[in-house]
Amino acid sequence: LIMKRRLKTIVTAVAHLIAILLISYRYYFFVSQTIYSESVSHLSEIFHQSNRSLHNFMEKNWGSLHMWADYLEDVPEEKEIKGFVEHAKKEIGFTDFYFVCGEGNYRTINGESGYLGLDDNVAGLILDSRDTVVNSVVPGKPQIMVFLTPATGTYQDFAYEAVAISFNNSDMIRALQ
Repeated sequence: LIMKRRLKTIVTAVAHLIAILLISYRYYFFVSQTIYSESVSHLSEIFHQSNRSLHNFMEKNWGSLHMWADYLEDVPEEKEIKGFVEHAKKEIGFTDFYFVCGEGNYRTINGESGYLGLDDNVAGLILDSRDTVVNSVVPGKPQIMVFLTPATGTYQDFAYEAVAISFNNSDMIRALQ
């Protein structure tokens, strides 16, 4: 009789333990799935907001560059061009403004010149009158993101085929905020 009671108690305890383990496993699985679903939902929303911000940022830059390209064609005075670019730089927050020829050589409003490191595909896009964005490294400066739009003219005896603005990482973050 005592043996039957013990056996019944052990069987009951084991059954309860198995039931608790099954319920715990199901609960853990349910909680894990819920947390995963919530995380995916939050990350998707963050991605969509970031994507929208980046899209708006790019559209704003293209719009500004197109407007500036048209304006620069009609402004012969170097002093006016410098003032205009400095004002735009404060307003938009870009790092530098460039006049760029098809080969990738550039001139800034301060008279600096150099090479933006554009590949042949980008040069071809400029020649095909297409807006372009590219990562570039100017010697002695950090990596930059360059937005180029076709525009023709001459600045400080430098014939250009595009105008461009660049953002280094910190300026890009400030502009996106």
